[in-house]
Amino acid sequence: MTGPDCPFSALGDKDIEGVLHTLAPVMSHWHYWDMVIDRAAPRARLDAAFARLPATGHDNFKQALEMVLHEIQEMSVSDSMPTLLIFGSFHVVEDALVYFDALKSKLQLKQVELN
Repeated sequence: MTGPDCPFSALGDKDIEGVLHTLAPVMSHWHYWDMVIDRAAPRARLDAAFARLPATGHDNFKQALEMVLHEIQEMSVSDSMPTLLIFGSFHVVEDALVYFDALKSKLQLKQVELN
């Protein structure tokens, strides 16, 4: 069974290692980055937490999410429906909502241009 790919980052005061330990068995691949806020977990901690997992470190949220979306697009039609799980902090979820809202707006503009 192939689990979801997961863009993930968290605040430094959270139990990152505990979250990864619990969810690692059901994840296909992690894409992580250190958030640019005061309370963010430092990159060195994230690198250490993900060292034994199928994971890729990124410079920022957008880079991580776009890599996951690219991987989903590259899946063959015969693959099962991909699952994308975005979590770790309300800051991560907020970034995702902003990203997808902007994408939706771009797609609506393209639709108007085509009509």
